[in-house]
Amino acid sequence: MVFHSIDNMSSLSIHILAPLACYNIRWYTLPYEATLPAEQRTFLDLDPTFNFYQFLAVPICLYFLWMTVYFSINFVLRAAAIKANQFDTMYKLQRKKKAMARLFDTFGEKLGPVVFCVVHFCFFVLNTLVGIVCFYSEAFNVVFITCMIGISVYNSSCFYMDYFSKKYEASLQKLE
Repeated sequence: MVFHSIDNMSSLSIHILAPLACYNIRWYTLPYEATLPAEQRTFLDLDPTFNFYQFLAVPICLYFLWMTVYFSINFVLRAAAIKANQFDTMYKLQRKKKAMARLFDTFGEKLGPVVFCVVHFCFFVLNTLVGIVCFYSEAFNVVFITCMIGISVYNSSCFYMDYFSKKYEASLQKLE
């Protein structure tokens, strides 16, 4: 199971409703509203031009600022308390994944958190770029959402098949 996780149906709805709503607003609602008089419009006018500053520079700067604060709190200021109290963090969660643990260990214990933040930052930038392409290409947006739905349904079905098969096996053992 390539995409197996413990996603469930609520996770499916949480992760797919936002992209579907954005798709509907971007490709149907905004063009329709452009035909209405200004006083009847709910949304702002759609600006089809690409603004590097608005779409990339500002989000990346804000995310970098957030990542700096996150790093400072988790790996500098509160690192001892987090370790002493055995608090769960995203870094600990990622370290449980074999590929990520290998990546962090490649750079050593001191640079592992930095690598984690760099990977996290790259993931953000990649997703921002995907969002921009979805905003400007309806065909890509449809393919992307279709793939997201397919992967989410697959993850959910795998989770439920595993869960119910284990429950079924346990009930069979009780009968014996």
